[in-house]
Amino acid sequence: MDSPKRILVGMATIVQCNCGAEYRRTEEKFLVPHTGDAVCTVCGAALESWLESNRVPKYELIERPVREPE
Repeated sequence: MDSPKRILVGMATIVQCNCGAEYRRTEEKFLVPHTGDAVCTVCGAALESWLESNRVPKYELIERPVREPE
């Protein structure tokens, strides 16, 4: 399985899922470590997982993949 493409833009990273969906990835800082994962809201593929991290990624869908007309 291919990993998502990442492009750094200012303080955010643009991540593209294999399905073509694009996300703006930023990080939030917490005092207490968090564990979790982020999945693509379009296809359900894993974007990232983290374990006991004080820096938790936040993904915002910015572009859905282009669908061909049927």
